Amino acid sequence: MTEGPLAILGPGTLGLSLAQWAAECGLETRLLGRDHRHAEAGRLAIQRRWDQAAAKGRLSPEARRDAEDRLSAHPFAPEALEGVSAFLEALPEDPGLKGPALARAAGVLEQIEADLALALGVTEQTATAATFTVPDRNGDRVPETIRYFWMGPSDGRLMKQINGGEPAAIAQDVRQFNLTYLLR
Repeated sequence: MTEGPLAILGPGTLGLSLAQWAAECGLETRLLGRDHRHAEAGRLAIQRRWDQAAAKGRLSPEARRDAEDRLSAHPFAPEALEGVSAFLEALPEDPGLKGPALARAAGVLEQIEADLALALGVTEQTATAATFTVPDRNGDRVPETIRYFWMGPSDGRLMKQINGGEPAAIAQDVRQFNLTYLLR
């Protein structure tokens, strides 16, 4: 038996079946979607399955109540993964759909990580922004100041700004963004 909950990303056919099975088997289960509404729609779809099973006498009222208590819906975000013992990704396996999005996300993260690896100091660290200095890059013998920040869900752009200049979008349609920090 796991110590923490099971997190399942993707309230599609596979994700719903996994979440339903896990909750029925006694595991605390977090169903994760792109946002809360998406995840909640998945949880409600599982409840409709339980309605059908109960109507046919295949699920007792007690077993249904217990399973419902173990299933929760959450947007996919770092907080939803806190304390989990296992994480299952149940997204479509269409490389044409998933591959480019994951590659773009990986490229953006690699860019941020590469800049942070050279940070001399950090002047801003919030959930949606980080500002820090890195060694001179333009030959003026002055450290560069880099700022990454998210414009929020209504805009969706992840921005990079260098030395207070014009911010440039490095990612579009970012639905959630949350920085966490490990301090030394």
